[in-house]
Amino acid sequence: QWADFAKAAAMEGTDVAPYVLVSSRSPQDTSRTNELASSVKTELGSATYAELRTIFRNLVDPKDNRHMSLRLFLILDEQSASDRTVLIVHREQEWVKADGTRLPCDPMELGTDDQDQFEPKVAWRRYRVPFDQAAYHWLVLEEKGPQQLEQDAQSRQWLQDVEIAPIEEKAHV
Repeated sequence: QWADFAKAAAMEGTDVAPYVLVSSRSPQDTSRTNELASSVKTELGSATYAELRTIFRNLVDPKDNRHMSLRLFLILDEQSASDRTVLIVHREQEWVKADGTRLPCDPMELGTDDQDQFEPKVAWRRYRVPFDQAAYHWLVLEEKGPQQLEQDAQSRQWLQDVEIAPIEEKAHV
C-alpha cells in the first residue's frame, strides 16, 4: 500500500514524496520514505484515532521541524487499500467562543470587542482524499491552512469532521 501511495502522491513533476512512514509507536527513523526495500509490518494496525493523534503529538518536535510537519499527518487504513484514499489529519490552534464562533488567530490581534470571550483550543480536522490529490491538499493545508480548503466547495467535500479539543501537551500512549 505504501509504494502505491508514495508513487501516486509524489510531488507533481518529480518522484519526491515528502512523507515519513511511521509504522510503530516509537519509531527510530523519521526520515522521508519514498521507497521501501521490503514490506513493513505495522504495529499500528489496531491503533485508534486517538492513539494515532497521541503518537503524532509525541513524535513531532517544534524545535526540529525540518522534515516533519508540526500540524499534519496521514493515515493509510483498510479503506485506503480498497479505494486508494488517504486520511489527512490537520491540527491547528483556534480560538473558540462558547457559542461556537471560531477564529484562526488570536482575537487580541484582531482587536475584537469580545476578545475576552474566546478560549484557545485545538481543532483536529480529518480529510479523506484520493492518493493522487494528497500532495496538493497537504501543501494547501501546510501553507494556507484549512480555511482555504473550507472555502472551496470542491475541496470541502473531502472534509470528514472537525473536532475541537482542549490545548494539549505531549502525552504518552
